[in-house]
Amino acid sequence: MKQRHKKTIILNSILGIIYFIVAFIFYQQFGISDWKQLLFWSVLAVVAESFVVVSSAGTSTSVGTAIYLYAAVLGTPLDVMLVVTLGVLLCFPEINDKRRHILNTPLYKMLFNVFNISLSMGLASVFFKFYQGDFNIVVYALVMFVVLAAEELINGFILYQYFSIQLDDIKARDILKDILGSYLNSIAIGTLGIFLVFADYTYGKSIVIILFIPILLARYSFKLYYDSQRMAIDTIHALNEALHAKDAYTGGHTGRVQQYAMDIAKAYKLTSHQIDTIDKAALLHDIGKIGIPDDILNKNGKLTDEEYRRIQEHATIGGHIIGSVHSLRKISLIIIQHHERYDGKGYPNQLSGDQISIEAAILMIADSFDAMTSDRPYRKAYTKEYAIKELIENAGIQFHPKVVKCFVEEVLSQPGYNVGDATAEIVEIDQVLEAQNTSERAKEA
Repeated sequence: MKQRHKKTIILNSILGIIYFIVAFIFYQQFGISDWKQLLFWSVLAVVAESFVVVSSAGTSTSVGTAIYLYAAVLGTPLDVMLVVTLGVLLCFPEINDKRRHILNTPLYKMLFNVFNISLSMGLASVFFKFYQGDFNIVVYALVMFVVLAAEELINGFILYQYFSIQLDDIKARDILKDILGSYLNSIAIGTLGIFLVFADYTYGKSIVIILFIPILLARYSFKLYYDSQRMAIDTIHALNEALHAKDAYTGGHTGRVQQYAMDIAKAYKLTSHQIDTIDKAALLHDIGKIGIPDDILNKNGKLTDEEYRRIQEHATIGGHIIGSVHSLRKISLIIIQHHERYDGKGYPNQLSGDQISIEAAILMIADSFDAMTSDRPYRKAYTKEYAIKELIENAGIQFHPKVVKCFVEEVLSQPGYNVGDATAEIVEIDQVLEAQNTSERAKEA
């Protein structure tokens, strides 16, 4: 922890030195606007950054980018740096339903945000200075695409340096994915900045203020949408906790399935986005059991055909519950499919082969493996050897064959890998694989 703090201080120190060097160069090359202009842009920036919207995924949206582009076109790169600095330092954003001054955040975070956003936006805004012709909103709009792309790349590079210190497993592709999503969002907001430039150039600052009000109202519609999504997600998590209280087995089962599914997904070389999606789907995959009667869910004996049919409904019920949240639609499809069989004899829609998403195929194997290696109300846990044998024998029938191969050979073969309530030794995997290979050779003969 001390080492990370030390590295963070060094990074902030380097960024601070670069910040003042770049500011000095900008002053020499481009100068600075009069204080009235700077004050006007800064007030707009403070207001914009004070009304940042945080989504259910943890990302934030503000119309600050529109103000920075507005200042970049009509001012100088140094103006942009100063406006960003004041906007970040003086804003009062709403965090966790409570307004707090940015100075209440840790010093190293505050400085990093100031240096990062100021340098990214300031350096990128230089592209506007390459155009020396008459005012042309179309040209400025085209340059905006270049400026925002440059800003996102610089911002992404600096963020990568920061997160490589704070996190152990950060990958450049994760940053690039975030850059792409942020770039598309910035273009939408940046377009508003170009309209503010047009309004200022054509009608004056009074019209800019009038236009700024509906921009903030648009932000409010974003907030209402994100708040509704967050409330829905909170409700789903509450239902999940209620399910764990209703069915004691589900709680431990969920955690183990999450671990198996994540390990398989990583070994299968899925993207970080797919891995994150599987993680969430595994957490919520049994939420549909909240709609299954307790006497069926916790029955010790064999289920009747009707009771089994009711149990099967949990996949569809869970999918509908999760699907009510727009940001979880992909996860809802995985949950609906996680009992589909590779041969098309599963439920609820009898999908087969590649009709089943790879995420659902992984979740089904993780779910089935834990069910076999855990104690159930009606039986004791099977050994790891038995569970692996079942996976291999049913590869291409019930389970996706490539996923089975990956799980057995690359995950379960790891020394000391923990499995449910079973206690079989790792060496058993090699014995099962050898037996399977012998069986396959016999069939070929």
